[in-house]
Amino acid sequence: MKATLTIDQSQFQSALKEYVKWSKRSLPEIINQKAKSIAIFAYQLTHRADRGELMNELSLRVAGQKTNKKTGKTRNVYDLDDRRRIAGIMYVRAKAAGKALNTYQEYKAGALKYAANRLTAIGTLAAGWIGAIRKLAAATQSGVGDVQWKRHKGIGTAKPAVNGWNPTTEFAYNLQERKPGGFQIDPRCEAALQQGFDREAASMMDYIAKKMQEKADTVNAK
Repeated sequence: MKATLTIDQSQFQSALKEYVKWSKRSLPEIINQKAKSIAIFAYQLTHRADRGELMNELSLRVAGQKTNKKTGKTRNVYDLDDRRRIAGIMYVRAKAAGKALNTYQEYKAGALKYAANRLTAIGTLAAGWIGAIRKLAAATQSGVGDVQWKRHKGIGTAKPAVNGWNPTTEFAYNLQERKPGGFQIDPRCEAALQQGFDREAASMMDYIAKKMQEKADTVNAK
């Protein structure tokens, strides 16, 4: 069972109806471009943990660096100042998620790996939008080669609009967690998507106002 995002699109739909009257592009082109902009807004606005704050929270510190002999890439090696506190955090999170609980000693043994994984996971919430952005960028031939979208794994998906009687664009955020009550999407992602719709609605209204002013200036000049 998949989780869903509930978004108020009333302002966006109202602005879109007016925007179509002023744009020279086809309706599928407009919808795909707006969907891409919304997905990018959502990506930019989705919560990312502060690296320094997270390291302090986890009592995690850089103990040194290790270089991969095959690739030449260097990565940080971490150490923990307080394994007991991290083991306690792991226990509380596992219990809240309804998972089978391990022993305290097992949590303590896995504390360093857990803390390092938490640090590595910074930005993964936002990554749920990238697959959709790539698809929509390809459909609009805009930003399709952008390195920012190429270097990340794309989890989300999209179905761009095509010419037809009722063109629609769909895109999905596919990063979800299994909770005791079922699959859930982090509520911060829903808030980011809502802001994306609201920002794009405001952007279209600004464009319409600009075009109306240009038309008025042309009439007055005559």
